[in-house]
Amino acid sequence: MVYVTWAQGFKEANISTTASLKLETTLPHTLPNLSQRIFPSYVSSATLWSDLLASGLAPPSSGSQPFSSDTPATRQEAIKKWRMCLERADLVKKKVAAMGGQVGKPVGRSVGEASGQGDMSAKAGDPLDRLKSQRSKHDEAEQISILRRSSTIKRRSRHSSSNSHRHGAHPSEDNAKSLHLPLWHDADATFLTPLSSAQVEAMVVRPELSPDQRALHATWENIYNAANPFVDFAPCLSPSRTQGVTNSIKVEQGIGANCSVVAGLNVLVAHNARWGTALGLRNFVPIRIKDKGVNGNEASQVRYWRVKVFVNGAWRSLVIDSRLPVSSTTTQSLHCVLTPFGSDSQPSLESTSSLLWIPLLEKAYMTIIGSYAFPGSTPATDIHTLTSWIPERISSSGSQGFPRERTWSRITEGWNRRSLMITLGTGALVGRNGVSDARVVPLHAYAVVDVTQEDGGERRMRVMNPWKRGRTHMDDGRAWTRDLLESLAEEAEDEEGEEPSDIWWMSWDQVCNTFDTVNLNWDTSLFENTETVHGVYTGEDDSQPMSISVAAPTSGSDVWILLQRHQSTFASMTEVDDTQMKPSPQHKAIKMALQSLEDTCTGPGSRDIRLDDQGPLEYTTSTWILLQHICLMDRASLFIRPKFEIPDDIRGHDLAYTVTVYSDANIHVERRPTAYPYEQTLAVDFSGRSAGGHSGTPTYMYNPQYRIQFKHDPSSKSEALTASIRCSLKGEEKTSYNLKLVWSSGRRVTELEAQDVVADSGEYRYGQAAISKSITAGTYTLVASSFEPGKASQTSLKIDSTIPLTVLPIPQEGAGMFSRSLKGQWSGPTAAGRPSLGSYESNPRFELLVPEPASVFCRLQLASPASTSVPISIAVFRRGPSGLLKDQIATSGPYADTTSGVVTPDMHFDAGLYIIVPSTYAAKVEECFVLNVYATRRIELAPI
Repeated sequence: MVYVTWAQGFKEANISTTASLKLETTLPHTLPNLSQRIFPSYVSSATLWSDLLASGLAPPSSGSQPFSSDTPATRQEAIKKWRMCLERADLVKKKVAAMGGQVGKPVGRSVGEASGQGDMSAKAGDPLDRLKSQRSKHDEAEQISILRRSSTIKRRSRHSSSNSHRHGAHPSEDNAKSLHLPLWHDADATFLTPLSSAQVEAMVVRPELSPDQRALHATWENIYNAANPFVDFAPCLSPSRTQGVTNSIKVEQGIGANCSVVAGLNVLVAHNARWGTALGLRNFVPIRIKDKGVNGNEASQVRYWRVKVFVNGAWRSLVIDSRLPVSSTTTQSLHCVLTPFGSDSQPSLESTSSLLWIPLLEKAYMTIIGSYAFPGSTPATDIHTLTSWIPERISSSGSQGFPRERTWSRITEGWNRRSLMITLGTGALVGRNGVSDARVVPLHAYAVVDVTQEDGGERRMRVMNPWKRGRTHMDDGRAWTRDLLESLAEEAEDEEGEEPSDIWWMSWDQVCNTFDTVNLNWDTSLFENTETVHGVYTGEDDSQPMSISVAAPTSGSDVWILLQRHQSTFASMTEVDDTQMKPSPQHKAIKMALQSLEDTCTGPGSRDIRLDDQGPLEYTTSTWILLQHICLMDRASLFIRPKFEIPDDIRGHDLAYTVTVYSDANIHVERRPTAYPYEQTLAVDFSGRSAGGHSGTPTYMYNPQYRIQFKHDPSSKSEALTASIRCSLKGEEKTSYNLKLVWSSGRRVTELEAQDVVADSGEYRYGQAAISKSITAGTYTLVASSFEPGKASQTSLKIDSTIPLTVLPIPQEGAGMFSRSLKGQWSGPTAAGRPSLGSYESNPRFELLVPEPASVFCRLQLASPASTSVPISIAVFRRGPSGLLKDQIATSGPYADTTSGVVTPDMHFDAGLYIIVPSTYAAKVEECFVLNVYATRRIELAPI
């Protein structure tokens, strides 16, 4: 946080502390999950005091003068309140832990938030919140470890050290072997107390100068000079000081500047001017120096700042100084410059000086890139680094299927909500659609500083070219005197007072026909919820798949998924935009893609194996990919997997990446293991009776079924009671298969109930089927089936798990027993129906001979699925004289139309003759049926 004055900073920090104290008073009456918010509130207050103490704005000591509303708050008062917040936070942490809560991380934040990433608002009470709370401390520590390992970027020097010193470059420019960008909050402790200038100077790494800058014998010179009235911009870091001024200020591309970066800086300035924001401005935190430097001259002392930059998946800390490249051999500026252009009120000297942070922010970005000379990026990437706003790149010119109307609607909505910044880019060819504009050149970036649409009128964008006009406007290192400002303002206007030629209006249709890309950056606060997961690709196998659970009141929720690869060298920081330029033959770029799939089956579970069959992937050399998905269901399951192609010369090195998911719906992101510690493989044979067919057939129950027990390993250090499992079936390409995991305590499933299905591979699929799921440890039944009944095939079933498992085949119904099976039919007079209709004994009858006592049960099924509901039942009677029905021995119960038919209980039968009567509920229902009888002793069955 950057403050304008000590009083303002003290007031803001004090208000936050008071709010924390009031929040703590509710602790005894607050639920444990809500009480977790008190701890981060104190931590946030302590951070405000810390930033204030580090600002260097503390007033001189007031000696013994008592503190009151009329005297400035002293530094000692701020230190006391800072310590108090830390002490209260520690006390609250202990109290919440005693209540059964946990304050290891702020509530409603993603894993990366500890590293300074964006907010994520969670909805209490949703089942997904419980899943998020189950994320282990080990997993969070692993995520932070990945971010910390991505803090160092190796430097590949483009120029020899001798050249750099001959041209006056600072030694730290070329001697640095790497750039270290610690996580923002990791670096906080370093700057709590004042440092010596030597200590801070050792942290500074400057970008390499470009060949053009070196040719002009550029040197690094301190811009802090008492003779130059615009140099000390720290007191001016306030949106209110720049609002209105930047309406008349353009950031222009100087020697060594890059068009994409300068275009990005222009839209930052324009956003601040229009909406009163402080994008880029708030990235600076001054570093307090306890000595006066080498020369001891306070007026010319070099100033230092911590600059907040979003790199490799997190906010990080970069130290810069107040030096900029200058040359005594030219009047041209060697960095981006600020230029006033025509407006009703020209910028004042004081207000313009407050914009000096812009060339310093450009220098900070060039430090990350490594040099003022680089092939280029895209403004969306540059803006994302400076703000963390979500980047999006849309191909417009010549793109078939470009949604021109929908894109304009999105742009105007985002613009009016103050949540969008826009830049434009051209490709190698301009005007290929017959549209020509002399102001538009190939391979260049442009800023959009205004968007308008009048009622029923033309849709327009105000486009700005970051190139410099005419002569330089910041030559000889002269201060911007009032006379100079006035002369520049006059030069910026043409003879008729119209706006300059490098800032002009274009219709939306002209934009689409002229530019190749529309680059957008979206405010992350547009979305209520954000979740971030960091991963590492080792190159040995596919990267880790992930599942995204989405819970929303209705279907149609937007879910944005941003994949970013971490960059470990300065060379990899240079993004090759494959929509605008092609990499040189010497440039071997890392390519990546993002697989995705929404599970649209109504059953639970997932089918991550289908990710490989979504058709050809579009790989990009960009450092990020944005996927925008509209969910088809209210409770959706999305499955994604990053894919990478790495050149041979760098293969073997780990590649870290970050996946960030944004949505207004409640979301939960879970990584799926690619390697499981436990697995079993079985051969599955579909033949004869075991080829039962799909779940709509009466014989589905005869398909191969397995009892799977997932059991917690007592010797494991993990306390997890859940398991990530994957079951995959591979068979013949011309046969389609399905898998269902059922909560049936390991018993054979005869009738499927929707509420018992834990996971389903979905529609029958040729050659294979798979399910992937996180489940509670326990015993389940897995049913494998092919679609066509009676079709023989050989398959292989593999079951993977993160906890120990045992797999046993479940015997067929009646296995180990004697059995008899007969087919019959209800037709004509034998379709007599239920007993109450008066002709029950006319139904088909079968004589059962039980020579000796045995356990017996019977199953009655329709021979094939009926077109309408046919409730059936079966009863067993003792055989009377002349075949009459005597006492009823067993029955299947009420009439039912279940797919698997009806069955009598397994019960004891004495030796003797029995009559089995199958019947339908209604009379005159003509259907074929199958009767199966099972017994522990030999039996005989015959129709009567």
